Amino acid sequence: MGKKLLALLFATTPFFVSGQEKSDSVTVVQNESKPIVLAQLLPDSAAAFTEKYPAWVGYETNRFWDNWFISAGGGVQMYFGTADRKEELTKRLTPTADFSVGKWIVPTLGLRLQASGGELKGVAGDQSALYLTGEKNKDGFWKQSWEQVNAHLDIMVNLSNWIGGYRPNRFYEAVPYIGFGAMHACRSNGLTVLTTNAGIVHKFRLCESVDINLEMKGMIFDKKFAGEAGSMNALGGVTAGISYKFKQRTFRNTGTLLTDKELELAAAQQELAKAKASLVVVEERNKKLHEELEAAALITAEAAEAVEAVEKAMENPTVRVNPVVVFFNINTTQVSDRDRVNLRYIAKAIQQNPGKIFTISGYADNQTGSAGYNLRLSQKRAQNVYNLLTREFGVDPDQLKVEGKGGVKNLFESSALSRAAIIE
Repeated sequence: MGKKLLALLFATTPFFVSGQEKSDSVTVVQNESKPIVLAQLLPDSAAAFTEKYPAWVGYETNRFWDNWFISAGGGVQMYFGTADRKEELTKRLTPTADFSVGKWIVPTLGLRLQASGGELKGVAGDQSALYLTGEKNKDGFWKQSWEQVNAHLDIMVNLSNWIGGYRPNRFYEAVPYIGFGAMHACRSNGLTVLTTNAGIVHKFRLCESVDINLEMKGMIFDKKFAGEAGSMNALGGVTAGISYKFKQRTFRNTGTLLTDKELELAAAQQELAKAKASLVVVEERNKKLHEELEAAALITAEAAEAVEAVEKAMENPTVRVNPVVVFFNINTTQVSDRDRVNLRYIAKAIQQNPGKIFTISGYADNQTGSAGYNLRLSQKRAQNVYNLLTREFGVDPDQLKVEGKGGVKNLFESSALSRAAIIE
């Protein structure tokens, strides 16, 4: 019975520690002849460092009175004897209280002395049991009741610090323990027996000095404690309480001595991390260039011929620039990608004619819109061409003049071709 109870208590532990996170940042110290170096290692390196230098080394408590705590709590307990299954569970539950004092030696290992007590209830199959009350239950078993006190010294392991790394401000910590002690029955014919204790303390941080504790515990001991035949009985309980931690409450990191080769490895891993980051940037740039090349491939054959013609004309140092027409869709002022290509090379021709003034005349179709609207539309078209030449293609603004001609009829062969801007 006792072994099953202890197994159940420890089975809950993985569910409470699985969410702890490991820290990727570690502090490393060169050999004694060199200064302290702080290194931010990669996750794989941090895991290797944690494995090589576990949480119970590299920390110190400078004074004997550092990292002490006291705890107090209360809850319920249940006695597990030979015939107790013949009694209802609710009638076997009794109140209990405990008080503890302990010290953490390193972040993962501590010692605790706990005293607890309370009434125990159960049933026995005959009248030879020590603590009968003189009553029987409905199944004909003799009821037992007696007071007990016990004390035990426990070894505690902080699994959260062990698995997740030492963090003094962690909200939750799982602390299993195992220990040995003695229990005494408070009756004139009471016995004292040795006990084996185990359990787990779930700690919840309220502030730097105070924790809330939920403790699940059990103990096993000789059955002679209740005057019953057999080998072992058990006692299990659950208590909730509070802990106060005395100063000094945290641990100081003494650093870890590393060899020159280990430091070189850490530096190399840092450089590798930087190289990986740079590679990501280069890949992004290559992707963007590829997209731009695909967009450029959409230029029509007609635009390519126009580019070739302009390039041939620019081979002559004194370029004669013929009038250039930029066409627009109805009621728009946006220059098309096709015309932007032409404007890029016209800009070069203008730059080869310093001192010459070019006029950008904007037009609209007078078959649609009012005269005032068409005037503003033609001015905006001319202005957009001006903006592209000066801002994107580097033409000197002093070489350009902008005019809005308003709405016209059949500037070329049709009304649609009147929606244009002419550079001449």
